[in-house]
Amino acid sequence: MRFLDWLAKHDALGAHLCMETTGVYGRGLAHFLAQQQLLVSVVNPAQTHAFGKTELTRAKTDKADARLIARYCQMHRPALWVPPAEEIATLQALVQRLEDLLGLQTMENNRLEAVAGPARESVEAVLQFIQQQIEMVRLQIHIHIDQHPDLKSQKERLSSIPGIGDNTAATL
Repeated sequence: MRFLDWLAKHDALGAHLCMETTGVYGRGLAHFLAQQQLLVSVVNPAQTHAFGKTELTRAKTDKADARLIARYCQMHRPALWVPPAEEIATLQALVQRLEDLLGLQTMENNRLEAVAGPARESVEAVLQFIQQQIEMVRLQIHIHIDQHPDLKSQKERLSSIPGIGDNTAATL
């Protein structure tokens, strides 16, 4: 609400707000802004980075980045962000969780190679728990997709392409 107050104070409630995709941190803000009926675009950081190169921008501070994103938005008028449907948002969260767990599994597997004795037993126990969580999230993804005809149809079409399995189909 303080952000809305700030926008109102600066007579900017009608401004085109632009932000880079920052994963989970930016999603909440983007949803909030869209719920307030504000004009918001969420752009790929690679786009603003490339734009910055055309301006020979070198400074890498939050303030400089904010100015760059504002200029990018003003010049390019990126498409307005539309929140994904609830079933898509849920699938995205599940896929992100699976990716996080797989990352944890890799880190623990790397640790396993360097430890022995009780420390090794601890790492093995954590790996076993992570594996259970991976299997559970994969099952949740499968069930979620099967419960939504559009997602199920898209998964079936994607899976018909050689080399695309369930995990890649869910991600796409």
